[in-house]
Amino acid sequence: MKSLKKKKGMWVKARGSIQNDTFVRDLVMIANDVNEMKPQLKEDTAPEGEKRVELHLHSPMSQMDAVTGIGRLVEQAKKNGDMKQLP
Repeated sequence: MKSLKKKKGMWVKARGSIQNDTFVRDLVMIANDVNEMKPQLKEDTAPEGEKRVELHLHSPMSQMDAVTGIGRLVEQAKKNGDMKQLP
């Protein structure tokens, strides 16, 4: 089996089964295969003046698990369009 060299920010696609692990008392994934994949970034095609940004996310500080840091989320929001405060 070929070993995958992991790098920070790397995108992967994993396939496997989910099992309850009584030792860690949580669900774990037993991976059958893990493959590197190219990032699938969305491009903003809205004309100027018609852009809007909607954020729904979970950070590492949420109760839900997340691996994306706050700085990275803000950076992506800036790329998506002008950030204006709502009244």
